[in-house]
Amino acid sequence: MVFLFAFSVGALIITWAGAAAALPAKDTPEGVVPPGYEGVMEGAVDIQPHFPGITVGILSKEKSGRPHVFYFYPKTGNSAVDRIVYDRVTRDAREFFDEVAKEKRYEASAKLLKNWRRYSNYEISRPSDNIINIVFGFGGYQGGNGPWYYKESLYFHLPDGKQLCFNDLFDNPQMALQLMSAWSRKHIEDLLIKEGTPPGEVQKERFAEGTAPKKENFSKLKLRPDGIDIYFDYYQVKVGVDPDTYMPLRELKKAGPRAQIWGQ
Repeated sequence: MVFLFAFSVGALIITWAGAAAALPAKDTPEGVVPPGYEGVMEGAVDIQPHFPGITVGILSKEKSGRPHVFYFYPKTGNSAVDRIVYDRVTRDAREFFDEVAKEKRYEASAKLLKNWRRYSNYEISRPSDNIINIVFGFGGYQGGNGPWYYKESLYFHLPDGKQLCFNDLFDNPQMALQLMSAWSRKHIEDLLIKEGTPPGEVQKERFAEGTAPKKENFSKLKLRPDGIDIYFDYYQVKVGVDPDTYMPLRELKKAGPRAQIWGQ
């Protein structure tokens, strides 16, 4: 099923160039799903959905019994955006194989390393015609207690291909952080109460640091035409409920959402 879907959305064979050439020799042709590969189906990384106007790129280096990587990444057709996106996944792959090489220097056994892996998928959001928001989901396993997974959000202004940052989204970024912090804390507290925690016993200190009004706490946003999805890493907020939440754009009015981003 993985194979049919990946090819149906137009995965292309990719030619290595520039910095990407520093990666180890590939075991499978790039743009091709390795036969028998199932690692991409683990945990939160599922079959890559199709988004209009986006070609699914595949970067894979996989061979049975060896550390491997498998990345889905978007190809937008905008050369500046696509270069940054491709550099992001190849950088992740290089860092992974650097870690593998380091472990080998410390004489880690092939048996220990054979299940090491990295993978990714993505979501695409368009808050307005000129903006594209790519939300990567990176996952992997490198020993320890189990697989890990985190999101990373990239914002681009399509007319010039410029990558944007959090400060580009609002006239008053600090106010936006304060509003997101308050919204997220109330959302988590309401969920805990709904799950049965008495209102007076909610341990707010468990999620206070992870929801503090800091950019690093709100770097994983999905920009929608009418608001934002706020994502948190697994260990960022130490509660037994899903802390991710949707925040309507009207609730961010005091921060001045920029017309360049939302077209309003």
